[in-house]
Amino acid sequence: MPSLFSKVEMDIDNLIRVPYFYSIDNIRYENLQKMLWMFSNVDDCIEFIDALSNFDTTLFVISSGSLGRKLVPKIIKNNKIYSIYIFTCNILAQMDWAINYVDKVLMFNHEFDLLTRLANDIADYYVQKALKNIENLQLSLQYLNWAKKLHSKATIVNGLNNISVKLKYLESFIEQVEAYSDDWKKSHDDDTKLSVECDG
Repeated sequence: MPSLFSKVEMDIDNLIRVPYFYSIDNIRYENLQKMLWMFSNVDDCIEFIDALSNFDTTLFVISSGSLGRKLVPKIIKNNKIYSIYIFTCNILAQMDWAINYVDKVLMFNHEFDLLTRLANDIADYYVQKALKNIENLQLSLQYLNWAKKLHSKATIVNGLNNISVKLKYLESFIEQVEAYSDDWKKSHDDDTKLSVECDG
């Protein structure tokens, strides 16, 4: 299965045509990490989210206003959900129920605004993962580079020609981690050479 960050183009038309009928038991978890799952039935969506409760994963949920009205109250307490994005043409029509969930629900009436926010939120999530895994420099750099790509794409989608403050911060942080990684490799290469020379 293609991942969100691979260079393989996703066939979004094919993804939309395939209804959710897979059992969570029939799919390897590693392939779920960066996948896009779509549902037209609230109960199927809830079942899928509940099935992921035992996995170490984070969910970014996008819903229409009408489905969100039914879905959000049933999933709002799930700690695997980073944020819930409601895409609706009439935000005011959704305020009666959404006002109760302002800490986790964001509403949008323009697809570019939603896409920009989603990309930035996923990038922020990867920065958090990089910081949690900073002792594993390669993994941390991988997360930071993904975050940088997402922030760059969000800037393009948003129509901003200037580099955002977050993007500048990420580039600086990546340079620092790469420099530290290079220094660490050099110091450990020297240790290895010394131990080989001493043993010989």
